[in-house]
Amino acid sequence: YYFRHIADEICLEHKLSIVEKPELHRSPAYLTMKDEAGMPTRYNNAKKAIDEAIAMSRNLRQFQYELGVMGYHSNFSPNRKYATVTPKGSEKPIRTYRLGEEYTKEKILERLIANRDNIVFKPFQPKTYIVRQYRLPTREHKIQKVGGLYGLYLYYCYRLGYLPKHNQKQQNTARLHYLLKDDL
Repeated sequence: YYFRHIADEICLEHKLSIVEKPELHRSPAYLTMKDEAGMPTRYNNAKKAIDEAIAMSRNLRQFQYELGVMGYHSNFSPNRKYATVTPKGSEKPIRTYRLGEEYTKEKILERLIANRDNIVFKPFQPKTYIVRQYRLPTREHKIQKVGGLYGLYLYYCYRLGYLPKHNQKQQNTARLHYLLKDDL
């Protein structure tokens, strides 16, 4: 790749074709064949794990914790040029930029920053509601005993049948006792 520019100039002088955009990082053929066949590879599994961890976290520390829960060891140190992810049971780490353009160190950090606003936080302690019983004022509290001359008047009206008790039919005044009729 170092002599690409020189080789392109020589090819142009001799009117030969040149490669416009060469692939600098080509993935191995057996991995692409497995990927096309739908078989899981360590790269596909790492991509899925990174995507799930990003969806569940809002900062780099939570992201590394979620990867650890899934069985991956991650190294996103600012002192290193490339971020790496090591699957459980494997000693060889995977550089995240080899997984695709969306998995570079900067792109992962951008996705985490964009994800900060989308996460809904659950309260640490659920809200408790205190059920309070109130004693509401009823008609009983408003009704007071009536005394005096007006109370005596109401008593006689009730006894004579002018004030019905609990929606009873009114008494016929023709059927009243002759002594009570004189009082009316």
